Amino acid sequence: MHANERRNRWTWALMAVLVAGTLAASPVEAGLRARCRAACKPLLTGCATIGKGKRACKRVILRGCRVEGVAFCDLGSVTTTTTSQPKTTTTTLPPAPGRVVLHVDDISRDGSTDPGRYDFLVTVSGDANSLPVSLEPTAFYVLDGHDVRYEAAPAVEVDDCSSDDVVTPGGSVTCSVHFTLPLVVGWDEEEGGEGYAKLFFETGGYRRVVAFKVHVSGWGTIS
Repeated sequence: MHANERRNRWTWALMAVLVAGTLAASPVEAGLRARCRAACKPLLTGCATIGKGKRACKRVILRGCRVEGVAFCDLGSVTTTTTSQPKTTTTTLPPAPGRVVLHVDDISRDGSTDPGRYDFLVTVSGDANSLPVSLEPTAFYVLDGHDVRYEAAPAVEVDDCSSDDVVTPGGSVTCSVHFTLPLVVGWDEEEGGEGYAKLFFETGGYRRVVAFKVHVSGWGTIS
């Protein structure tokens, strides 16, 4: 219903309060009142939630209905759309045997564009009791200072970490993993960045993290 139509209806209802207040109810009017109470039930129920007094609100609605007929209270159909939130299922993997270590050997940051390219040269090592671990890029991700997650880029170059790189028990693999990140991520806070960010390696029941910071003179990590 358009706003102008609604205002007109309420205007007629208020006029009805003035001109019909002293009229005696005839049998025809009594029947109309009953039909109006039935037709206007949703509006009458809502009187308790609006700014007007409850009784005054009901009088306006019922008298408007008697003036214009039961169509006065026909608000049309109302469709309510409910968006269900997806369920989040958290799966906790059992701890994998042995120990896997993530070490950052080098970090380079291309600041010519924003977001820019961040390159990490990493070494992943396993002890004698660890399981074989694949170094596909999906095993790596970065969390910035606000815990926003960034996924690694797919392997492109021969030295990139890929599913072909497998850390065997007691062995180690060195490879490169790449990200496209806002330039503030991991950038020294004293130089206008967000400070430390975190590089994660998580797969096969193993989870390692190295906090890193990049600044003008170089970079640093905290394992």
